[in-house]
Amino acid sequence: MTKASGAEGGYQEKVQPCLDAGIPCIVITRPAPLVTGDELLQSQADFTARLTRWLSAT
Repeated sequence: MTKASGAEGGYQEKVQPCLDAGIPCIVITRPAPLVTGDELLQSQADFTARLTRWLSAT
């Protein structure tokens, strides 16, 4: 079991021993963010409405 982190290209170095031994390797990844930043709000009213929806979803 390992986590997906470290130097770029280090993933293979972490997984290769499992592959060589023929055993499963469980890789833990970071969860997706709740807010992606893909939404552009045009006004304070839009922000308030969006915040209300977000708070009710959590």
